[in-house]
Amino acid sequence: SVDAGAIQAQLRASADVSKALVDGLKRAGLVHNPLRPAKVESITTPATVSFTMRIGGVDFIKLFADEKLLDDFRSRIQSAVAAEVGTIILQRSVSVSLELGSDVVKCRITPPGSTDASLVVLYLNSTTSLGETVAKHFEGGENEGSTEEGIGYALTGPVTVADISEPILKEMTYSRTGSRAQQTQAAGALKNLVVGDIDNQDAVVSQGAVPALTGLLEPHVPFGDIFSKFDSDSSGGITEPELALGLKRLGWLGPVHEIWIELDQDRSGAITFEEFVDRLSDEMDEALEGKGKGVVTDFLVFLQGLYDDSLIHEQAAGALRNITVGNVAAIEAVIEGGAMLPLIDLMQSKETSVRENVNGALHILAKPWAAKMVALLQTGPLRQREQAAHALRKLANVNAEHRRTAIQAGAMGPLIALLQSGSPTCQDHATAALNNIMFKNPEHEKLVVEAGAVVHILTGLKSKFRDLQTEALRSVKMLVGGSSSSQRKVVEGGGIELLVAMLKPAAADERVQRRVVDLLMKIAAIQDFRKRVLKAKLVEALMELAKAAEDAELRRCVEDAVVSLEEAQQH
Repeated sequence: SVDAGAIQAQLRASADVSKALVDGLKRAGLVHNPLRPAKVESITTPATVSFTMRIGGVDFIKLFADEKLLDDFRSRIQSAVAAEVGTIILQRSVSVSLELGSDVVKCRITPPGSTDASLVVLYLNSTTSLGETVAKHFEGGENEGSTEEGIGYALTGPVTVADISEPILKEMTYSRTGSRAQQTQAAGALKNLVVGDIDNQDAVVSQGAVPALTGLLEPHVPFGDIFSKFDSDSSGGITEPELALGLKRLGWLGPVHEIWIELDQDRSGAITFEEFVDRLSDEMDEALEGKGKGVVTDFLVFLQGLYDDSLIHEQAAGALRNITVGNVAAIEAVIEGGAMLPLIDLMQSKETSVRENVNGALHILAKPWAAKMVALLQTGPLRQREQAAHALRKLANVNAEHRRTAIQAGAMGPLIALLQSGSPTCQDHATAALNNIMFKNPEHEKLVVEAGAVVHILTGLKSKFRDLQTEALRSVKMLVGGSSSSQRKVVEGGGIELLVAMLKPAAADERVQRRVVDLLMKIAAIQDFRKRVLKAKLVEALMELAKAAEDAELRRCVEDAVVSLEEAQQH
């Protein structure tokens, strides 16, 4: 919970750090040999960032002849550099040095305690306007300055800036380990750094930016920050009263003791940081996907709601987009780095700026990724085929553009083949992917029907795997509401009889059975299929269901259906 910058600032301020280290070793009883006393050989200071630039349009002889003008010159350079790097440094963080007889200006930035030097490097490398900014800081100099003539006295014409040396980008520590604010800054700097520069793209990829940025796309709950809010006495453990007080301050209205029981795993009377993180991390994914249950899940969803990740998601997605523009190797690295599924999930963001950056990344990445997934569907082992089908399912759910992407990648045949795999999970993902491809697209629906998928989709109605059964039902609903050719394929494939079988008590969830009744009534309303519906003994199945149904809404639905069918028989 301690910012590394605070430690950095203390080290800068301390003149006795080596003595303090030696004294600490002695107090801990770790120094035993009086003949070889402990000592600290050297201490490296926190990093600074240095670069040079060549300044034209300045008479340095005149400048050096007037100390006040020289100070004014330095101040203008400091102000320009600080303005270009942004709010992460102050003007006093920049030092400027010159040598008489040279037009080279040396700048050194010593970041304040809360900012790491690598972040300053990112900003400097990402800017394209430093020279212009420096030059602008000398405009109007004739009427300003410390002498009667002002700084204009030392200018020979418009100030120009050239030969700016670039700090070397060495590491991306803040993308991985900094605070959320620092990570956002770093992602934004990376996004700017790689625009239109393939060398910078390659450098960023080689330094490990892709997995770091991918991690920033995921939902985030800062367990360290939260733990420190509860651990009011900084003891390293949370007592039940501390937990209750912390929850109250956060605005939690749910049960407290139940959370305490869940988190104090060793029943020691204090929740350690390890217990806190381990227990909550175990349920994080399911909680954020809406699949978890219980007080821990409710607590995690509550915590996630306290933190707005939209800005960091926008910057990270934008950085991944810019890294991959026109760079085949970077595209491969981002795909292999696992960024696609988190990007697709972020298309559900409420923030327009997030969706725009994500959509830009997907526009570049979707086609090569879809091709890779189709290849896995064709040749991979069953587990990889399952994962590929799940990926294509999510891609086709994004929008019409990416439904076309899946079709153009050749996904149709391999997905239909997967319907026959015998694996309910594979069949579920394949059926859902085909459903998403067909969604509001008659041409895609026709392709699915003509490829012979309907008979295999219908087998899902018989599955005991509820997710597969639900997706198969969704398929039938789309096909029945589609073209007459699609309707005939459903009926000829035994769809009516399979739907009637789903009305048997306990054959399906009662909510699903309501949907089945509605769907059968729609089929019965089609003149060509009414006799087949009645022949399938739908009325009898409905009457049996009405006796067994516990849900009042289902009973009303069934009773209305029976009345409608009996009236149809009379006519």
